[in-house]
Amino acid sequence: MKKSRETVALILLLMLGLAPRLAFVSSFPTIPISDFNALVGFGLHLRDHGLISHAVPWLWESFNLGLPLVLCGLFRIAAGVPPTTMARLATAFACGLLPILPFLIWRRVLPFWVRVLAGASLALWPGQILFSGVVAQDNWVLLPSVALGALAVRTLVKSSDDGESARPITAGLLYAAGVAIRQEMLIALLPLLLVAAG
Repeated sequence: MKKSRETVALILLLMLGLAPRLAFVSSFPTIPISDFNALVGFGLHLRDHGLISHAVPWLWESFNLGLPLVLCGLFRIAAGVPPTTMARLATAFACGLLPILPFLIWRRVLPFWVRVLAGASLALWPGQILFSGVVAQDNWVLLPSVALGALAVRTLVKSSDDGESARPITAGLLYAAGVAIRQEMLIALLPLLLVAAG
């Protein structure tokens, strides 16, 4: 009974996160401009010329490598899809995964209703739904940031309960992912890293 409740809640949160974002970006497709267009262009440049090509130095000077590298991989996998469409849908999909992070990471740590409420709040975040089709570093950095924040909460709660050891490797990887997408996260995520790593 408890396991089926968990599964149903997970599926509902996933639907609640993905459905409005994908519906919105399909109905109102955001055309990448300015920096957002440059990120798509950087991903295309990496796809076409590889990681060691510095033919367009201003891209390397202006942007972190994290998001363009992800886009490069997606552009290779879905070669038949227009790059802007692929980047927009992938961004909305990545944003739609946010609600399941606290729900899964806080399992066996916080009450079921708290996990569902946290997930639903992330799923129904209005500004994030409306912005989810924008191919921005700000959207993609939410995944590692929310995961690291949830991991930090888990570590705090468990350490006060039964002294469960922290997860420094997972915390370090999430921190590195956040910094790879936006360099400002080097400072912004540091407190969460220290807590999550114990």
